[in-house]
Amino acid sequence: MKTKITQLVLIMITMIGMSFAKTTQGQTAHFCIDTLQGSGIIKYCQSDYNQAWLYKPASAHTSIEWQILNPNAESRYTDSILLTSVNTGTISFFSTETGWIDFNFYLVNGPVNPNLPDINACGTIFSYVVNSSNSGINASWIWNDGTITRKDTITTGGIKWVTIANGCGPAVTDSFEVIVDHTNDANLGIDQTPCLGDTITLTTGNTNIVSYHWSTGATTPTLQIWQTGTYSVTTTDNNNCVSNDEMMFTVSPPYAQQELCMVSFDTISYKNMLSWDQHLGVGIDSIEIQKEISLNVWQSIGVVSNTVDTFLDGDSTPQTNSNSYKIMVIDSCHNKSAASAVHTTITLMTSYTPGINVMGFNWSHYMINGALVAPNYTVYGIDSNGVIHIIGTISGSQNYYNWSSPDLTYIKFFVGFTLTCGSKTNYLVRSNFSGNPTTGIQKLLLTKLIKIYPTITNGPITLITDILIQDIKVYNSLGQLLLITKEKHFDIPYKGMCFIHITTEKGVLVQKIIVE
Repeated sequence: MKTKITQLVLIMITMIGMSFAKTTQGQTAHFCIDTLQGSGIIKYCQSDYNQAWLYKPASAHTSIEWQILNPNAESRYTDSILLTSVNTGTISFFSTETGWIDFNFYLVNGPVNPNLPDINACGTIFSYVVNSSNSGINASWIWNDGTITRKDTITTGGIKWVTIANGCGPAVTDSFEVIVDHTNDANLGIDQTPCLGDTITLTTGNTNIVSYHWSTGATTPTLQIWQTGTYSVTTTDNNNCVSNDEMMFTVSPPYAQQELCMVSFDTISYKNMLSWDQHLGVGIDSIEIQKEISLNVWQSIGVVSNTVDTFLDGDSTPQTNSNSYKIMVIDSCHNKSAASAVHTTITLMTSYTPGINVMGFNWSHYMINGALVAPNYTVYGIDSNGVIHIIGTISGSQNYYNWSSPDLTYIKFFVGFTLTCGSKTNYLVRSNFSGNPTTGIQKLLLTKLIKIYPTITNGPITLITDILIQDIKVYNSLGQLLLITKEKHFDIPYKGMCFIHITTEKGVLVQKIIVE
């Protein structure tokens, strides 16, 4: 039986009986398998030798056999063999004296230009493996992106190149171009910021699509969306080109509510003036003002630009009525925010009792959402020169003040308090201006011409007068109208402090009444 000894032959083999030299192209190489040192690969460039004689070792005499595995497996039983094939490959030699000797022997051409074709890539997603082909044993490759293997994966467009060397002849460089065609890419358009409740339909914008895959999992050609999020799609067309795109969909919610700062008395128009902090936020279009026209019944009385921070209620009657207001923000989508807190105004009424020489002040509380907010009230008097004087300061829980021995030279009065509100810090909230009830002979005359009794009652009120009464209005302490009549004998459907306004041909008389 043959004993197989596997070894690799070095590039340089001891030659027996002859020597050879590299001369010119087309020469024949000669060597024998005799002395092996270490391991390696025997390689000859075909530019130097186009064939080679391999001789048996000197000690080999019995049962000699050559096995050539490349290009076709064959066995030869001669002392020597002639190799003419390029990259002959693995060869084995056997004799009884040496056993099996395996080695690799190559006749190598110089590197071959692979002539890589240009690439037409499609879509935004592509990946091509480019093969530079085999260029002989021990070849090396270097691509423009630094890759050093025979194959490179191309994922971007532009000019690419590869340089190949194998130690036989000059290195070769081949270049090619990757042209990326985006004409059929998916395109969802620009990011969108729709209004709350809006629905839009996304389309990919490309043609000849055989499959769709949306980020939601849908596989339909279009997608309807209405919620905030990032949406993407991947499409494949009939040329197997893959493309994708994404867009942001950000729903614009209704703007946060804007608080009403205060409602005060405008000293120029003698009307109620609303005021708030100006906020020019993105998406704010305007401010709507609402007024309570009857209990829990609200009516829009105006809409102003977002650049405005005040509103004058031209239909208000602060001299006789207290009013409640709130505001709402309207955004660019025409959505309304939640309403602000409700502000209720101060309405002041004054009376004078000549017998005891007392000026009485009574007003409705300023309230926010029905709660008292004034730490205290201050009663002011205005003299004939327009100078304002403080008459008295009262707790914010009290809404009346009696001024004994009043200065009857004051022609007007008002009540106010300091309210802290945003940029309008320490703003003086005013009631209406109330005239001095003692001013003028006419008003003094009315108290003599009209008798009202009783002023404290749990029954009807009676008026005794000979002058013509045009109308009688009864208000409670909040300035709310309770009754309108022309009768001289009437009941008041209310319990508490009231004020009777009697309009006659000679003027108006105001009288305070307590209904028990």
